[in-house]
Amino acid sequence: MGWWTDLKVFLSGKKAILAAIIYGIDATGSQLGYWDQGGAREIMEQVLFGIFLRLGVAKAQGAV
Repeated sequence: MGWWTDLKVFLSGKKAILAAIIYGIDATGSQLGYWDQGGAREIMEQVLFGIFLRLGVAKAQGAV
């Protein structure tokens, strides 16, 4: 197996959790003043979290 396949196997079932952790770190950092709130970064985090969550629901239902 190649590194891409190994990465996909490792991330299987963990993408939404990782996105939530990254979103939480970003929210904490912006509240503490390390970087600005809002903007494209936050929108992309929310979109990716929604996509990963939807893919997880579809996989759980057997659609994917």
